[in-house]
Amino acid sequence: ADARTLDITVEQGGRRIELGLRAGEIVGIAGLGGSGRTAFARTLAGAGRRRARIRLTDGDMTVSYTNVAQAIARGVVYLTEDRKSAGLFPSLSVTDNATAAALGSFSKLGFRSPRRERAAASEFMERLKVVAASPRMPVTELSGGNQQKVMLARALLTRPRLLIVDEPTRGVDIAAKGQIHRILRDLARDGVAIIVVSSENEELLSLTDRLLLMKNGALAGELQTADTDETQLLVAISGGPRNGESE
Repeated sequence: ADARTLDITVEQGGRRIELGLRAGEIVGIAGLGGSGRTAFARTLAGAGRRRARIRLTDGDMTVSYTNVAQAIARGVVYLTEDRKSAGLFPSLSVTDNATAAALGSFSKLGFRSPRRERAAASEFMERLKVVAASPRMPVTELSGGNQQKVMLARALLTRPRLLIVDEPTRGVDIAAKGQIHRILRDLARDGVAIIVVSSENEELLSLTDRLLLMKNGALAGELQTADTDETQLLVAISGGPRNGESE
């Protein structure tokens, strides 16, 4: 097993949050609506509304970033929950959507190589079992599940060390949900650390190794998924301290 750990420190507006992940671990962020799950995920990826400084330590190497481009360059990639309006480029093809975050990998002396882009996109379409008539077809003609796989392909083409996925199976059918879960587990086995944000407690319990609880924009606890059932998770994310008890 991969013994590497990723230690992350987020500093924003005088607040400091620290968390650690093992390479190959899937960690869920659980919380009620309005708990700040998505805002935290976006901040981790350099996409927060308020500027934050994030430091990531991987073994003996520490890197910092403050925006999305820097995050991607340092191996941190975020898949948005809003696939239709923020995740996909609806006027572009499957290939162009899949390669959008890694164009530098397909360029030489400033010139893009469409052939290499198509080859890479085709490879990941096959790997992720994307059902499409052609890599050149408009991405909007794919089903929701296949669109989500194209977004995953885009993330994988950047070769992430940390993948943050927000509502990874929202709006997809049961078969596609199972396929996406398998893809994420395969990535974890390959050593990618994964953070999953989901409003579906069943999904978090079936997919993750560990759960971090979020309340009011702050991490408020941790659960081992194997020792937690749906009722316990619901109590943990909804219940606060009783009168007289401390946080």
